[in-house]
Amino acid sequence: MTDNLLKEYSLILFKPDAYERNLTEIIMQEFSNANLEVVYHKKIRLTEKMLRKYQPLLNEPDDFGETAWQYDIINAYTKETTDVFLFQGVDAIKKTNKIKQDIRNKYITGENKYIIYNLLHSVDDFADLKLNMSALMPEKLYLIEKDEKYETTD
Repeated sequence: MTDNLLKEYSLILFKPDAYERNLTEIIMQEFSNANLEVVYHKKIRLTEKMLRKYQPLLNEPDDFGETAWQYDIINAYTKETTDVFLFQGVDAIKKTNKIKQDIRNKYITGENKYIIYNLLHSVDDFADLKLNMSALMPEKLYLIEKDEKYETTD
């Protein structure tokens, strides 16, 4: 019963280089090993509007007032379809972020840790989960409505 109360949702999205490097199966195995269950999966072709909604930093210039980098990201992410997964499990958000960092540390080195090519995206917290789901899988937002109690405020 306690296990059930601690279960939460988390979301990941594969970035273009996860496919290019044939790492998607390896990555998914890590989530399975962490006892995270896929409760929803869909293949989507991201649009600029979706990207700007779930990645608010794409709406702001960098420290030098530049915005060209935003289109590098948008162009890279909208070329092909991608997979988006909604996981459920105990401490799902914490686990997905740890797996993301472990995978990046294992497969990305040095200057290759560029923002576009770092294998996968995951949510940081419940508010980020809600934002990402509203952009990427609004049809499943009802799943997390019961988890509103997990949302934190600063």
